[in-house]
Amino acid sequence: MITDEERQALEQLRSGTKEERAAAAAELARGSGHDVDIALLKMFRASADEVLAMGTPVRQRMRSGGHAELISRVLAERDPDRDPAYIERMFLYGFDEEQKDGGLVGAEEWGFTRLRRLEPVQWYAKQLQYEGFARWMMRAAAVVALGDTSDPAAFDVLLPVLSHESKRVRGAAVQAVLRLARSGLDDEYRAHPVHQRLAEMLSDHPKVRVEAARALCRLGDEALVAEALSKAPWWQRKWRRELETCLRGEIPPLPKMWPGDQNV
Repeated sequence: MITDEERQALEQLRSGTKEERAAAAAELARGSGHDVDIALLKMFRASADEVLAMGTPVRQRMRSGGHAELISRVLAERDPDRDPAYIERMFLYGFDEEQKDGGLVGAEEWGFTRLRRLEPVQWYAKQLQYEGFARWMMRAAAVVALGDTSDPAAFDVLLPVLSHESKRVRGAAVQAVLRLARSGLDDEYRAHPVHQRLAEMLSDHPKVRVEAARALCRLGDEALVAEALSKAPWWQRKWRRELETCLRGEIPPLPKMWPGDQNV
């Protein structure tokens, strides 16, 4: 049975302002229940039909989905073990064919990162090895998406990325580890080598070590950051200020993966 609060959230998701839809999506994503799921699936089909009527290539559809992507994400959040068949109608040849040419950039907004039956960790691990057109963009997108999988297996894939030659990739991997740990995997994070690797990254490139310090503080490892501050020479004023800022808890939020994202 749908409650009055859920009915109101469904209506806002259907026809509210951008801000109201985001708030309604966040609220509905935290719930469960067969009747609400049915209502969401009906809304998704109606919105998806509008997208399909455009007759555009798959990637253009994915970028112009209107409400479809937001509803799809809510469905994935409500039940990560959901059968992904509901979304396959968006593709001409199914998920497998789309993954062969490098995966789908922006799939996290549709909740693909959370649908366990799609095996997203394996999907994005392959995308990290992509050699086709715009390979660096595809690989960077894979790092970001791995952080959104809420799957402890992603730590294994991200560990070597924390030592990547590109400082931008390493910084993105730090944020991905932080997002994973904050998705309910704190114990798995602490038992994994990525924990020690983040501590080592306090001596990395200036931009990367700032990301590492922020992640460690947000994950309750302020002692490691305080130790780094005690060892930082006085002439590294900017670095010392960054560490002091982290220890005060003045840390910017992570970028939102989707409009209703609360894990930032």
